[in-house]
Amino acid sequence: MKMTSFVDEEEEKIDDPQALKLIDCGDASDNYAFRLLEKNFDLVLAKVPKDAKVAVVSVVGAFRTGKSFLLTLMLRYLRYKTQFEDGGKSSHDWLRYLGDKIYEGNVNSGMEENEQSFQWRGGRQRMTTGISIWSEPFMLAPDLAVLILDTQGLFDNETTMGLTSCIFGLSTLMSSYQIYNVANRIQEDNLQQLALFTEYGRMAVDAQMLQAKEDEEITKSNTDETDEQIKAPFQRLEFLVRDWTEFDESMSDEQMVDAMEEYLNEVLAERTANDLAFTREQIRTCFSDISCWLLPHPGFQVTKLSYDGTIDMIEPLFLRGVSGLMHRVFSDLEPKIINGHFLGAKELGNFVKAYVGMFADGARFPQATTMLEATATANNRNAKEKALDIYNNIMDRACGTHREATFLPDEQFRTKISQAEHDAYNLFDKLANMGRKAAILDTRKELSDDFHRAKSHYKLMNDARNPFLNAGIYAAPLAIAALAYIVRKTTDAVCPDEGSFLAQRCNAVEDFLKEVHTFFVFGTIAYSAWKFWGLSTYLKNIVMNAVDIASKQYQK
Repeated sequence: MKMTSFVDEEEEKIDDPQALKLIDCGDASDNYAFRLLEKNFDLVLAKVPKDAKVAVVSVVGAFRTGKSFLLTLMLRYLRYKTQFEDGGKSSHDWLRYLGDKIYEGNVNSGMEENEQSFQWRGGRQRMTTGISIWSEPFMLAPDLAVLILDTQGLFDNETTMGLTSCIFGLSTLMSSYQIYNVANRIQEDNLQQLALFTEYGRMAVDAQMLQAKEDEEITKSNTDETDEQIKAPFQRLEFLVRDWTEFDESMSDEQMVDAMEEYLNEVLAERTANDLAFTREQIRTCFSDISCWLLPHPGFQVTKLSYDGTIDMIEPLFLRGVSGLMHRVFSDLEPKIINGHFLGAKELGNFVKAYVGMFADGARFPQATTMLEATATANNRNAKEKALDIYNNIMDRACGTHREATFLPDEQFRTKISQAEHDAYNLFDKLANMGRKAAILDTRKELSDDFHRAKSHYKLMNDARNPFLNAGIYAAPLAIAALAYIVRKTTDAVCPDEGSFLAQRCNAVEDFLKEVHTFFVFGTIAYSAWKFWGLSTYLKNIVMNAVDIASKQYQK
């Protein structure tokens, strides 16, 4: 069963900020196929400024361990942080700035339904299926947008182990900051489940390195960059241990953080048993940064189905801990990186669509070679689009639709085309360094074809600005009009006075020459007006086509 990517009645319309379904998981009838609700994703990405990079924060973990409640607090924190400078670093102001209750997303009994957050409630029934995304990016800086993902709870009674691995895997591939939500403590099965997925990631990147070494055209600098990526194919992993019982009110924040670091070191310390040692090595080498946060229990009132969101019912230790966690996650957040490059919205969209395509069969994890091929294909597409943007920017400014564009003589036009192609190819060769050499060359050939088509458009626009274009069409009739005028004036000067037969003939010739002069002068003016109208319509069509092509490329 193939992954589908289409719009139907299940895809949501974005009016107010809300949680949108991003990935829908099938059932046994279609072998648990993943389905990307592409329109929802594109609508969210469209809100990210063109020049901004994108960070993706995702929360994964076992079902009914408080992930959606945590994400609700996360959204409240981000709303506060984007409005106030301190971001709640040293106080709980962010918790109460919307009121003394956490009403967003609360669907406990007796609560009015609202969609201002991911939905959460007490009890044992799961809340999230598939993967959801918050519809509004949060701009933590002018050049950094943050997207928030909520994932289906893992290890429930309805989800197969294969599907669980795929949900975990896809979330990790998409995110730049992965929060692994576990209950009470980090147990060995938590580490083994994490290592199960990272093994696939390790295999994929090892395959990438092998191909890179075999590719003679990949430069030493690019190889070094690939080496770095191999050491850490994924970015930040945060173990979030819920309901931690070993903190008390007398401890300072610094003491708690020290205890967290000590606990993580104990968990990931080297072991003598081969299986335990291998599990820890897998995890350490697959994430560039691993940390741990220990979060006390929020209080049993919060877990009840009757909880109405009153903040005063939440344990103070939990409030301290969650404030510290929010500051850690969002104080120095890094954009999503693939192949050594920070991603913008358009590039992230290409990669995610490629990744979802790998999970055509949600019941089985994709092979490492499939992961590599999907990542390389998306990377090559991004490199091509960036190179084409460079080419178009140079040519638009020189002789295209830019307000500074002007006419270029043939030699200058050829020089500018060569410069644009040179700069664009250099950028493409720098970025397109993943996967098979043949696939890279195929994409480079597609880029060359795009350059050829674009060159024809710019040639027409440049020629249209040529002041001497089709000068011969105007020279001949104007020369005839000028000659008629001169002969007429000469005839008028040499002809005898009226009354004679010769005078009558001269007058007839003068009238004829006047008509000839008038015909060619006004005919030339009329022809020029007609050509100008046609030219303006043609240029308008070119501009509209260029806008349409750019829009379609962005949507892809």
